[in-house]
Amino acid sequence: MSIYSACLWLALRWYPATETNGHGFLLTLCVAMAIHHGIHLYVLAIAAFEAKRVALIRVESMRVLSEQRKLEAEQALHEARVANAERIEMEKAMHEAQRRESLGLLAGGIAHDFNNLLTVILGNVDLSRVEPRISPVLEERLDTITSAVERAAQLTRQLLVYSGKARAKNTSVDLGAHIQGAARLFRPLLKPEVTLNLHGQAEGIKVEADAALLDQVIFNIVQNAVEAC
Repeated sequence: MSIYSACLWLALRWYPATETNGHGFLLTLCVAMAIHHGIHLYVLAIAAFEAKRVALIRVESMRVLSEQRKLEAEQALHEARVANAERIEMEKAMHEAQRRESLGLLAGGIAHDFNNLLTVILGNVDLSRVEPRISPVLEERLDTITSAVERAAQLTRQLLVYSGKARAKNTSVDLGAHIQGAARLFRPLLKPEVTLNLHGQAEGIKVEADAALLDQVIFNIVQNAVEAC
């Protein structure tokens, strides 16, 4: 701008304006100045646009990088949570295994001692049977004691199965007779207002099952029915 002003001043000083040449020279100089300024503004605009484009590209790159870092952080946090949950589950499983092992040892010891007591009871029942003149009522009571001891022995074996010192043993069981025998044991446990009636639909049915586990199933069914009443 200062160059064009100096040129205009010199031109006006050396070539004073006249009616023939003053306006044309000034017009040419003004057009040259306008073209120069237009080109200069165009170059500045292009430079500003390019700078803005570069800045936008840089901002977009930073945004993409930030999103990528965010996803990586979320993935790492998710993996840490999954690993922590797996660790907690493994600790629970380990504690449960230790608890079961302790309970198994305890159950095995109790079952062994209880089985010895049952042997004493059965021995005394057998001695009572050899006594002369046993009344039918006493004979029935001895049968009930024998049946109860046999059920208790089966439950003891069930404890041994739970403790891992024995295996479940499936045998051919008369379901009707088994239910009849179990009912004699369950009736004293019922509430006074509850009556247990057997209809005999299971008579003659044979099943392959562990007798102790079958007793547990029957007892659970009766108990649920009593609670429903």
